[in-house]
Amino acid sequence: MKDFEDNFISGSINDPDEDIYESIEKEKEEKKKQEEELRKESEKTEKKMKEDEDVMYRSENLEERFDDGMEPGNKRMAQDDINKYIIYIQAKTGQDKIEKSVREKIDTVAKAAAAYMLLKADNTKEFSESLINKNATKVKQTLDLANMHEIELNDMLRDPQGVRVGVNTRLRDLYGRPEDLAGYVKEMKQLYESLMTSDNRTAEYKNMVNSIKAVSELDPNNAMLTEDEIISKNYKAMESIEKYMKGKKRVRKTDVGVEHFNNAVDGLSIMAKYNPMLADKAQAIEDRINEVRGSEAENHKDHISLADFGAERAIKAKEVRIEKAKEKKREITMDKSKYKQKEMTHPHI
Repeated sequence: MKDFEDNFISGSINDPDEDIYESIEKEKEEKKKQEEELRKESEKTEKKMKEDEDVMYRSENLEERFDDGMEPGNKRMAQDDINKYIIYIQAKTGQDKIEKSVREKIDTVAKAAAAYMLLKADNTKEFSESLINKNATKVKQTLDLANMHEIELNDMLRDPQGVRVGVNTRLRDLYGRPEDLAGYVKEMKQLYESLMTSDNRTAEYKNMVNSIKAVSELDPNNAMLTEDEIISKNYKAMESIEKYMKGKKRVRKTDVGVEHFNNAVDGLSIMAKYNPMLADKAQAIEDRINEVRGSEAENHKDHISLADFGAERAIKAKEVRIEKAKEKKREITMDKSKYKQKEMTHPHI
């Protein structure tokens, strides 16, 4: 499979539900603490980068490293920025990183993977450690690092090539071609055609609609359809679904809000149905929704189960909306008819 290049969109999508669980003061304190930790880590990384630069990553070695798949996706990126990304990834790998705790390994892999994906993305303009840190949160969620075996994490932390191989393997496993691609595309098309309107909705919802549409337009019979194209569209679909769900896990206040959220769950359900590798990730999201709602019990009125969502549910929900709209139209017509008859019975003089 060709290395990941343009499948990555900058931005963070899965911050914790701080609005639900933390006070403003605690949030400020935590943010200040995180900034201090990032500052110290940044200084440590910069020191390591300077130590490595003259020894391991001199410009004459870059051609050899590019042969190993570390070339940038953006051919216009300055050589100095390219070097910094490669050096950063090196600084995040090595035996000392393998000896850390599992939680620390996940955080380190997330940053190394984010750096690699930014290096390979065709829209990255320059090296930015703050951008790497920002995107590491998203990468941790979208690549489902928490459900990776520790041995896999260790393999990614051994050296930059471990990061490259690990990222591309993870993308292929989670977002690659489903065994039943035709069935998958069919259900995503049914979902797209049944989605609630995106008129006057948030940018996140509109992005999700567009991402689902992109998947629905894949042609299973196209011999030119590449694995990279499938991965890119699936990755962006999952990313958009999670980003839309952020902060919306509680039961929505209106029927319209409920249905828009349900559409996101429909998309998640379809993706998990056709790719078993997404099962753990999807289950974690389902559990989180029920935890926030306090509806862990299956008989709770607000409990959700992915098994109850998907294309079929979306189609039925649309049929119900259409019938309600027709009924409302009939009521308006009847009201107008009654008013007209009343005027004919009691004409104005």
